[in-house]
Amino acid sequence: MKTSKSREALEQLRKIDWDSKRIQTDSDFADIKHFDLTNPDYKILDMQPTLEVLYRRFAQQLRFSLYNLFRHKAEVTFSSVVSMKFGTYSLDTREAASLHAFKVTTLKFNGFVKIDRSMITALIDLFFGGSGDTLTSEDEREMSPTEKRMLHRFLDASLENLQEVWETIIPFKIRELDTSSTPVSHFFYNDSELIIISRFTVKIADIEGQMEVVLPYRAMEPIREKIHSYNNTAQDPKWKSTLQENIMLAPVDMSATLCQVPLSLKEVLDLQAGDVIKAEMPRQVTVKVAGIPCLKASVCTIDSNMALKIVQKIRQQEKKEKSE
Repeated sequence: MKTSKSREALEQLRKIDWDSKRIQTDSDFADIKHFDLTNPDYKILDMQPTLEVLYRRFAQQLRFSLYNLFRHKAEVTFSSVVSMKFGTYSLDTREAASLHAFKVTTLKFNGFVKIDRSMITALIDLFFGGSGDTLTSEDEREMSPTEKRMLHRFLDASLENLQEVWETIIPFKIRELDTSSTPVSHFFYNDSELIIISRFTVKIADIEGQMEVVLPYRAMEPIREKIHSYNNTAQDPKWKSTLQENIMLAPVDMSATLCQVPLSLKEVLDLQAGDVIKAEMPRQVTVKVAGIPCLKASVCTIDSNMALKIVQKIRQQEKKEKSE
């Protein structure tokens, strides 16, 4: 039995036209798209829509906080949310940036806020009545205690807004940390750890700078399901109002039955052209919207046309009784 099967396999191999077979080259795969499944961005794709909603709301609240703090119109725009390895992210403070760490006590992880140093100088100048266009020198100088207190007020407002938007999903309590004794790099395990960077553009008094909120990706894993179940309609006022406006523009059918006459089947079959069916017009009729009883109306005429005059709305209990 085995011998016959092997002979059949050999016969099939002999019948193959090997000349028609050729080795496929790279040009045969030119239209194939390559996907790097190790790319960190794939890990946040499912959470990205919710994170964008959260941080857009954070930008709106921060704009109001800056106005209350400096009495100048501020523009805070959410740019993007991306993920990358900690070692790839630039943490060099010589690149005109200042790092300020915070701790989320409820989830037991640390993050930090990165702000352009030129933006900090401009905000301090605005706070003390300046125009905000003060140029920073190349040599970094130590801030005075008053300037540090003002900077902490700005950070407190930012972290408070960040806490408010995250608390729509989970308990999220933030406490600012002192980075003078503990560098930000100590908050992460190694250079291969994934981090999530949310970028914002802040513009106030013709001064524009960048601000970033950095969180470790490992902090998102335990709350991934809660992020997915985030209700955009209930939490994002702008999205909710837009949805309501579009719903209000939806067309609906309105109908009303003016009268009903009970007839037997024999009477219906005996009807002829010219027959008159006697009917009494009711004083009020029920007006249905999309098949649901909603209004009470009286029948009237306007310019020789029949019309309905709305008398009252039907309460919810009456709607249930009529539909039943």
